[in-house]
Amino acid sequence: MKLAVWFPIRWNKPRAPRLRGGTLAGRGAWLVFLLVLGVGVAAAGEHQEPVLAFPERGLDSPEIYRDYTTRFFRDAHRNTVQIYIRQNDGRVVHLWANGANQSLGFSVRDASGHPVRLNWASSGAEIGQEERMLTLTYRLSAEQTPPFTFGHFLLGSMRFERDFQYQQGHRKPFSRAAFIPPEFPALIENISRLPEPIRRKHLNALNAPSVDALKARLLPQIKVLGPQLVRVGQTSLDGKNHLVLQLTALSTGAQFEPGEGTVTLNAPAGQPVQFQIQIASDGPSLTPLSARDIFNDAFFTFYRQIEKKAGLPGGEALRLYFRRLQRQVKGMELLSSQEKLMAGLPNFATYFGRDMMMSALMMEPILRPEMLEHVVGSVLRKLRQDGQVSHEEGLGGQAIRENAAVYNRLVEQYVTQFADRPGPEADSLLQQAWHVVTHLQATTENYWMVDDDFQLPVVAAHYLGRPDIPAQRKRRFLQQAAGPNRPGSRLVHLLKNLNYVAQVTRPYVDDPVPTHLVSFRRLPDGRWHSGSWRDSGAGYGGGRFAMDVNAIWVPRALEAMQSIFRALEQIGYPREALVEALSALPGHQILQRYLENESALQQAIDRWQKALEHFVVSLPAKEVRAHVAQKLAWLPETERAYWRSLLEQSRAADQPLEFLAVSLDERGRPIPIANTDLVTWLLLENVPEQILSGRLSAQRIVRWLALFERPYPVGLLIDGVGPVVSNDAYASQEIWEAFRKDVYHSPRTIWGREVNLLFLGLAKNIEAMQQVEEEKAKQQLAPVLETFRRVLEKNLRAVEASGLKHNELWSYRVTGNGVEPARYTTTSDVQLWNLTNLAVQYVLSRLKLENDHP
Repeated sequence: MKLAVWFPIRWNKPRAPRLRGGTLAGRGAWLVFLLVLGVGVAAAGEHQEPVLAFPERGLDSPEIYRDYTTRFFRDAHRNTVQIYIRQNDGRVVHLWANGANQSLGFSVRDASGHPVRLNWASSGAEIGQEERMLTLTYRLSAEQTPPFTFGHFLLGSMRFERDFQYQQGHRKPFSRAAFIPPEFPALIENISRLPEPIRRKHLNALNAPSVDALKARLLPQIKVLGPQLVRVGQTSLDGKNHLVLQLTALSTGAQFEPGEGTVTLNAPAGQPVQFQIQIASDGPSLTPLSARDIFNDAFFTFYRQIEKKAGLPGGEALRLYFRRLQRQVKGMELLSSQEKLMAGLPNFATYFGRDMMMSALMMEPILRPEMLEHVVGSVLRKLRQDGQVSHEEGLGGQAIRENAAVYNRLVEQYVTQFADRPGPEADSLLQQAWHVVTHLQATTENYWMVDDDFQLPVVAAHYLGRPDIPAQRKRRFLQQAAGPNRPGSRLVHLLKNLNYVAQVTRPYVDDPVPTHLVSFRRLPDGRWHSGSWRDSGAGYGGGRFAMDVNAIWVPRALEAMQSIFRALEQIGYPREALVEALSALPGHQILQRYLENESALQQAIDRWQKALEHFVVSLPAKEVRAHVAQKLAWLPETERAYWRSLLEQSRAADQPLEFLAVSLDERGRPIPIANTDLVTWLLLENVPEQILSGRLSAQRIVRWLALFERPYPVGLLIDGVGPVVSNDAYASQEIWEAFRKDVYHSPRTIWGREVNLLFLGLAKNIEAMQQVEEEKAKQQLAPVLETFRRVLEKNLRAVEASGLKHNELWSYRVTGNGVEPARYTTTSDVQLWNLTNLAVQYVLSRLKLENDHP
């Protein structure tokens, strides 16, 4: 991802407003916009208590949430709005999770430049609407007394706020240059280089009368409207959308004074201050879904049972359990709309293909059939022409940033190569640039990820294979257009994806050597892009071929292809008709062969099911001890002493270890990072069927699961915390260093996604083994069933004890007193992957465990 930089542009004072051609224009255009709103914009609206708030008494540890608090609301159109306060940084951020993924943020410092601690001063918020603007109003109080200064105003895309904090910009002095995506001033510079008639045309497309007027949109404009009233306004670079942040001092004698990109609040000595915040946006709205739209009847039966039990005398533990369940249901509502399931709040309030599809698979036991249609339909709507799945969309300001980069390349090529040579090539570049500048907010798509291309067939096969969905409904769904400006039906787009899968997996079918596996893309610097869910720089240890992609998703995608063909026949699509539909797709011959010859597809499936053998790492006890000893010697003294003591007590390093490496290097050799990715295989696989058919050894799956119950740093499990997402003890020191710098997918983190996949995969297969009736089969499965139960209960206890199981990810600290769970600083408060815990609770309620759950 390309990040914004610190751009050395000074703050500008606003000029007088201008209105041209009925549109807002000019450097002071935002003032016209504010004057249209008028002072009355702050009038009271409908009062609303928070939908959710963190931390919540009885559910969340105050220590873990120290210096952080957040609330969630619904605006007048029922878009999700999140407000969070980082008290140790004095930063307040408002996420507007609408169709533009907007945010409004600011920081508060005292006279010494230290953060001012802020607290809620109102129980809820007032929501309203003024013309096109949706508003939300609430109050804050400061623990310190004035004077203090408001600065680092950042209004735009939530992606900007995300980058700003990733770069630690929110902790830098207010005097530092403002945060501006570099593509924006570059676009303005490129417009100024165009010939005058073309420049005028492009400025008009951006609703700007001049280049100076466009420059004024680079920064939020700050206006002190009175002693106790400040408004900050931001117009989008294309002039189409507006954000407003209004500060009102509520204390007698308090007064704002303007500064350079800041405002300072003064008040009589020693007087505490409250102030009112109002935010306003004219961004596009989403269409929210309710719990009844999301969850099926079976889930609501379970939900009502818990609610009823929680109301009985002496049911305090159940009441807490139900409150958490209720909170998760509300969280799912906050993320869900007809357009998409957002990945997480606050940082990922938009479409992520992988997150939606994985969550649909994990939550399928509790979702209504319509939810699978929402997911599959959303993914197909964004499919690339060659069948690749979009990983992430860019909206609003982020779309402008990415489209501006395209515009800049086109204009730079025109100016440097063709400005003095008119002709077809110059005309073509200008025409392309014109199309971009007139659609600067057109949604952008990121197709760099690899795993999601193979997840789509699996989810589609689940949908088409459901017996509770009538054939007529499935046909109607497939016959509908994939989306606006997307020629072709959903069925045609699904075939495009299957065609892509068939093409990229064929080299390994023809010659099953490791270097013919599905590869990550190579970056310009020569490294391999981490193109699956461990998408940090260190996530796959620098590997080229990911285990989860090649050993799990590709074989399942080919199996799903087979299931889809059969399901399509059953609902009225004969193979001959599908072959005809394929004829328009480039390189369709492989998929056509699979359609016409099922044995050819089965051969491909069989070949790919053996791909996992390339990733197997088997270590005798002697090597386990040696590797772990080397890693411990590298750790700081406190950590080294603790882990050594633990190993002496547990003797965990005295047994051999077998696991699947996280990836292979470019020569096809395993990079021996132990990891949790087997949990995805557990969810998708019917383990008892594999064992009873002879395709899987019971001893092998028991060996693999040992990783999840042997204590870290030998295995993955940390008591009171949970299973770490990776263990690099068996890898090189270079990888240890990489994980120390980039901890996102390192042995320092526990991922809620992996925890819930583990619980769902184990529970599903435990349930399947419990249903086996034939005595000989039961005996064959007995050691596996015992292992699955033991691993499940150990990990349940550890995760429950952490107090952080509802988080996207969490971490831990090693102290002289042992290991303590810790909140990960940039975790999402409401995260789609973590809400799959609802499915975990539902599935666990059907199992008989030693530590029985409600």
